[in-house]
Amino acid sequence: MLEDTRRWRSVRRLVSCLCVGILVGVLVCLHHDALLGVSANPYRWALPVDAGGEAAVFEEDAKPARPMTLPRGVADLLAPERAVLSDGRLEQVLDDGATVTYTLLPAPQQQIRRLLESYRLPFAAVVALDPASGDVLAYVEVNSRNPTLEGLARQAIPPAASVFKLVTAAALLREANLDPSASICVHGGRRAIERSEMVENATLDTLCVTLEEALARSTNVAFARWSDRLLDGDALRRTAAALGFEQPIPFDLPVEPSLAAIPDDRLERARAAAGFWHTTMSPLHGALIAAAIANEGIAMRPRLVQEVRAEDGASHYEAPTPRGWKRMLSRSESARLGAMMTGAVEYGTARRGFEGTPELGGMRVAGKTGTLTGRGRESLEFTWFVGFAPQNDPKVALAVMVVNPESWLIRASHVAAKALSILLLSDTTEQGIARLEPGESFMAAR
Repeated sequence: MLEDTRRWRSVRRLVSCLCVGILVGVLVCLHHDALLGVSANPYRWALPVDAGGEAAVFEEDAKPARPMTLPRGVADLLAPERAVLSDGRLEQVLDDGATVTYTLLPAPQQQIRRLLESYRLPFAAVVALDPASGDVLAYVEVNSRNPTLEGLARQAIPPAASVFKLVTAAALLREANLDPSASICVHGGRRAIERSEMVENATLDTLCVTLEEALARSTNVAFARWSDRLLDGDALRRTAAALGFEQPIPFDLPVEPSLAAIPDDRLERARAAAGFWHTTMSPLHGALIAAAIANEGIAMRPRLVQEVRAEDGASHYEAPTPRGWKRMLSRSESARLGAMMTGAVEYGTARRGFEGTPELGGMRVAGKTGTLTGRGRESLEFTWFVGFAPQNDPKVALAVMVVNPESWLIRASHVAAKALSILLLSDTTEQGIARLEPGESFMAAR
């Protein structure tokens, strides 16, 4: 009898251990699957990951977003670069005779494409949005290096670089209540951040900047030290998530989620806060962040397709009325951040890029630049401009991502200045439309 009791206890222990082991294994697998394609996103030039068409929306009850309603199979056939001009709109005729009408502005779309192609860049993308509606006004990709690469504007392959300072600045405003006029004195950190530069040094710390100036001049060590003193990893992660990192973006085409793998290591976390690695971003996401700052903190759901009509003219799809995707920032946070971003154009890292665009006149432009040398066999140089204009009455928000070879060709800020002048100045737009012939293909414009 005693022996049977011992045997039964042994069996119960074995069953309990097996159950616990199975439960732990399931939890580990679920956690691993949740990270795939987001935190496990490799640094590569590859085809886009399907984001599934679902994302959080800006609603008080935070209900799940409704699924995309494009007719079955249409999303796989969308190719804005193959659209032709018809009745003042850009349209693409599909193989089955259906017609897709895009939200794109015809003349700016063509002129920005010609602008990018004139530089013969390895890779580049421009995405411009109407901040109030989410309509995509321009959507241009160029690629002279990888013929198999598609959807560059929707891939979170490029490092976010110093554009991520917008996340850090937002976290400092939100989590630490740091005033834009608060100042700090630092040294070094121009191309990297060393451990010694994180330590206060009265002799060496001769560069004193406010938060506003640090954002305009992209002062790396200032952001690294502020984040180290006032923020922890969770604060950065929360703010990155609020601004759309590590989340699928609702769009007519699949979008790869942007990466914000904030390290636990203190020095590496400070480097990430300043824009040194650990984060990636798609150009579409960059434009959405700029649009949210311009739109009192609300990111609208981006719309590329206006309508889909069957061959007989029957409407198969019409874009829904504009609706918010999510609130990224409060009104006060977006107002302060937007005002701070004007410094980059007026006296900071984007100043030279906009000096060559006198047609913008006295228009105030809000922006943030980013530059980082890629890792790999070839030293590709990534350069960004993310911003909106006019700053006091935003009409266009855009992101420009330019990849240069070792011999530099053009900075993103130069492209952004020209693109904004094309998009915002009515005389340029009207002349551009007048030069186009109905049926002209934007592929042929290359």
